[in-house]
Amino acid sequence: MRLDQVLKVVEKYEAELKDDNRQPERFTGGFPLKGAFPGREQALRHLLWMCGEIKSTIADVKVLKTSLVESMGTVGPIQMELQDEVVGKIEKAMRWLGFMQGTLWLAGAKSIETMREDNRGPGD
Repeated sequence: MRLDQVLKVVEKYEAELKDDNRQPERFTGGFPLKGAFPGREQALRHLLWMCGEIKSTIADVKVLKTSLVESMGTVGPIQMELQDEVVGKIEKAMRWLGFMQGTLWLAGAKSIETMREDNRGPGD
């Protein structure tokens, strides 16, 4: 899945989550019981918060890629660090999208088939 497709899916989910006048809210609490679920609405507010975080991460990737392109022709520790940072942020966006989709399925908000279609890019 390309990063632009991740952004497209996240923006779609963000719009859908906002449809119910829901506000983003980071969930930081623990669970009193092993395997407890925080509650559907609280989970969906947390997912809405995650949408903003993923979009910010993707914006960071674009800035880092620009810096990396500008330093082309030079191979050194700075370029290697930039490349590692780009890869790390892309992986984070992918992991967070996966978490979101698992939670949306668990909350009964999306089917696996619907999310599979969401993930397909042009020509897939």
